[in-house]
This record gives sequence, structure tokens and C-alpha cells, in this order.
Amino acid sequence: MIADSRDRPCTGAAPPQPSSAGIRSLVLFLVALLLAAGSHARLRVWAGDVELWSDAAAKNVRSGKGFANLGIALLKQDRITAAIEMSSRSLAIAPNIAAYNTLGQIYERTGRYDEALEQYALAIRLRPDDAQSYYNRGLTWFAIGRYGEAVADYSRALSLEPWYREAYLNRGNALDEQGRLAAALADYTRALAIDPDYADAFYNRGIALQRAGRGEAAVRDFREACARGHEGACQALQEYGVVHE
Repeated sequence: MIADSRDRPCTGAAPPQPSSAGIRSLVLFLVALLLAAGSHARLRVWAGDVELWSDAAAKNVRSGKGFANLGIALLKQDRITAAIEMSSRSLAIAPNIAAYNTLGQIYERTGRYDEALEQYALAIRLRPDDAQSYYNRGLTWFAIGRYGEAVADYSRALSLEPWYREAYLNRGNALDEQGRLAAALADYTRALAIDPDYADAFYNRGIALQRAGRGEAAVRDFREACARGHEGACQALQEYGVVHE
């Protein structure tokens, strides 16, 4: 038999009621739990760029931006097939320079140079003032030994973004390949003026100085690059018989 309240002894006192302060504390506790749950969900969604842009693309399938950024994130993880798919999907919604540049980088990386150049040309046609597109096309020209075209595209990128250290570095590389040593050294020095800790610029300038027979100056640059963690520069110092810390 289930006893009801009449079977229970009566203490002669009413049960205690929660105070207003207690109610407020309970409400605040519940709110904190809800916020924590929401933060945890956002952390799951935003655990990385791929997850972030996958979520953004799924929430707005009519916008190409989410798919374009998802393509970029996938390329950073070397997920080439998925990056092509997402970039192409973005372009099917609307032309955009991000997706063109992603496809260009993929095609260059996989040796499809003509297709890479085509993608960069489309990006430049869409946005003639985008320094990144000229820079990326310059990398492709360099990869196929077209150093004059590479120099022209790096120069165009620098006219749009004068503080583009990578453009100075890679224009220096192209100039060096053309045998224009003084101009190459000047570009490496400009890159270092923008970023005094740019290890690649120290190393590449060291290589150019080495070719010019300026061994002591080359060693100084290799030291600087090695001190900043450049393994190639540390190897070069060993070949010179220089002990580095």
C-alpha cells in the first residue's frame, strides 16, 4: 500500500521556503550551465578552419564565400580533391578570386601549369588590383623557368602592396636566375628591411653572395638565418667549416 501524505507524521512546522537570494543563485547557476554548453558547442564547431568553414558553408549554401574559404582550409591540410571540389562549388555560385587562387595553387603544385596560369588570369581579370593573384602567378612563371614574366608579376604585386616581403624575396630569386645579382641582392635587402627576422631572405641573400664569391658576407647571412632556425643555412655553415650554436 502506498502511503499518502496523511500517513506521514506531522512535525507541526511548514517546510522551509527558498529565500530570494537562493532563487537568484539557482538562476545564475542555470544560466552559467547554458552558456557553458553553448561555448562547448562552438568549440566543437570551430575546432579548426575546416570545421569552421564547413559549418559556415552548410548554414549558407547560396553563398560562395563559405565554400571558397573551406577550399583554402582543405588545401592547407593537403586534401587536394576536396579542396578542388569546394573551390569549384564556390565558383559555380559566383566568380571569386579566392577560389581561383586556390585552384591555381593546386594546379601548380600538381604540375598542371597551364591550368594554374589560366586560374590566375581569371582572378586578375576579376580583380586587377589583387596583389596575391599576381604574386601566385609569378610563382608559377618561376616554376616553369619563365623568369622575365615572374619578375613582371612580382613587380605588379609590389606596386599594389609595397610591404609584400615574399614578393621581394621571390623577385630576388627570379632576378638571381637571370644573372642580375645586384638587383637580386637589393630585393633580399628590401625584404629584410620589412622583416628583420626573415630567415629565408638572409639565406637567399647568402646564396647570392656565395655565387658572387663574397664568402665572408655569405657566412654572415647564413649565421643570421641559422640563428633563426633555417636548416639550410645551418648546413651551409657546416660546409664552410663554421661552428654554429
